[in-house]
Amino acid sequence: RDAMLRALDEFFPKEIGYTRPVGGLFLWVELPEDLNARTLLEQSLEEKVAFVPGECFYPGGGHLNTLRLNFSAMPEDRIAEGIRRLGRVFTAALEPVGVG
Repeated sequence: RDAMLRALDEFFPKEIGYTRPVGGLFLWVELPEDLNARTLLEQSLEEKVAFVPGECFYPGGGHLNTLRLNFSAMPEDRIAEGIRRLGRVFTAALEPVGVG
């Protein structure tokens, strides 16, 4: 958990929010409203990183801009690298069209 939180603080754009869980196995990420986590999942898989889109946890639908990350199954160095890659995907998604 601590390793993932450090990496999120370092690599995620400031427009993205996330929980700071006291325990458990996961943390919750909230993207800006105009981003769709399922679409970004496809891009993150190209970077060899996966997450669970948040909409899967809402039987009534919605919450397309949320996702869940697991911090229990990887060593700290792999967590940091995965979050760095996700940060790159999310940063690119936040760039205005025609920039970059």
